[in-house]
Amino acid sequence: MQFLDDTAIAEFMKISGFQVASEMSMDMMGSKMKITSQVVEITPKPAPAGTYAVPAGYTKKDTLSMADLQNK
Repeated sequence: MQFLDDTAIAEFMKISGFQVASEMSMDMMGSKMKITSQVVEITPKPAPAGTYAVPAGYTKKDTLSMADLQNK
């Protein structure tokens, strides 16, 4: 919603339930863009195995240090 103004956001806040489709058009650096998104399924089910696993090359930490937060 970063491209929406306050009026558009206020309209979205009126929606109760799921947003199942959206279309957005814009001009960016002289090019016209049209973005369409649509929900094709809403089903409660478990996440695939490995979805919440720590990626290879990363270490799981219980807390972050100041250096972690500063990307050092």
